[in-house]
Amino acid sequence: LFIDGIPYLIVNIVTVIGVTTMMLLINWKLAIAAIILLPLLSVFSYLLTPKLWSLYGKRHRSSRSLYGQINDNLTGARVVKAFGQEKSEQTRFARYNQNMRTAELKIVNVDNQIYALYAVFQNIAQFIVWGLGSFFVLQGTGMEYGTLITFVGYITMLNGPLDNFSYMFRWWINCMNSAQRIFEIIDAVPDVTEPINPVKMDRVKGSVELKNVTFAYEKGKPVLKDISLKVEAGQMLGVVGHSGAGKSTLVNLISRLYDPDEGEVLIDGVNVRDMSFQDLRRSIAMVSQETYIFMGTVAENIAYSNPSATRDEIVAAAVAASAHDFICKMPDGYDTVIGASGRSLSGGERQRVSIARAILANPRILILDEATAAVDTETEQSIQRSLERLIQGRTTISVAHRLSTLKNADHLVVIEDGRVTERGTHSELLRQKGTYFKLAQLQSKALAMRGVGD
Repeated sequence: LFIDGIPYLIVNIVTVIGVTTMMLLINWKLAIAAIILLPLLSVFSYLLTPKLWSLYGKRHRSSRSLYGQINDNLTGARVVKAFGQEKSEQTRFARYNQNMRTAELKIVNVDNQIYALYAVFQNIAQFIVWGLGSFFVLQGTGMEYGTLITFVGYITMLNGPLDNFSYMFRWWINCMNSAQRIFEIIDAVPDVTEPINPVKMDRVKGSVELKNVTFAYEKGKPVLKDISLKVEAGQMLGVVGHSGAGKSTLVNLISRLYDPDEGEVLIDGVNVRDMSFQDLRRSIAMVSQETYIFMGTVAENIAYSNPSATRDEIVAAAVAASAHDFICKMPDGYDTVIGASGRSLSGGERQRVSIARAILANPRILILDEATAAVDTETEQSIQRSLERLIQGRTTISVAHRLSTLKNADHLVVIEDGRVTERGTHSELLRQKGTYFKLAQLQSKALAMRGVGD
């Protein structure tokens, strides 16, 4: 609008001012008669603004729904075909497409009304000039036929600017409607903000402490309730619990992806709210159960945590994560381009690239959120050996369903319904015969049944 539209708008405004001035100089009575409908045209345009604004908003919402539906169908094409839901998806698409069509037709209808309004004004203005001008010529008021023709020529010169004003009016409403949503995002205040004067943390030792932490994604529905625990620098904490108990939320608070509603999260005795993002992110690396692979080469994905890393360092990290072998089998090795979201990699391969990324970051605090959930048993054992070397001298917080991966943890906590219900080492928790003991029994039976099946 501002690059392409405003220059033409300025030119047309200057044209209207110049033409109107010339008409006033030729015959002010005829000039006033020619432009007397302009205020009425402006009033009609103003009255149509709310309706047009609402219609553009509906069109944007319907197009968003349509594009979202298309995206779901394309990204989930395998699932759609696997369950034979092609017809139902076509029906959904037809519904969104119909909504888009209806919204577009309503806009076109109002656009035509506005265009017709401006066209009617132009024709009425010319009719008035011809009629009143002819009267002046025939009555011998001093106006000659040539003057009338000249005046009509100036009226015709207003047609172009008026058409432009009609288009600019609709264009302006459409652009401002879109800009409103853009500014809603730009003006949004982040929930997690960096302090103006952060505490300097040149070297982080790695102790982590949570004091009476309570957190809820929705008010009145706390996910974590009065959590208190401490991990000394260099120790390993294992977090166990049923799905939905709040384990992943706990580690997200430590890396400050969210801020607790109550309580404090401390690193080396400093509240994470008082630390700079740079110091915090440099000190913590996370391997999540939800891995993401960026569009680019394998080497670029591994080096994402440390862009200045050399090729030797990247390879060493891949070897430590048991990723080197499958990378070497790829067409271009570490220079192989892997697609958006890593679709050319299996789940286990994506997880190992993610682990290599965390290894290369060389953090003081390592968070493993179901880091080996997407790999087979043999790969898990290989990765586990790599992780055992990696966690040496680092504070490690490991969330896992497979209790075998947490046997060597210095401390274990069991979270149920957002609360810490059990604490201790692996052997201590087994002796308590609580939730941890039951989970261990269930997994042992599951492994035994799998052994019989084999």
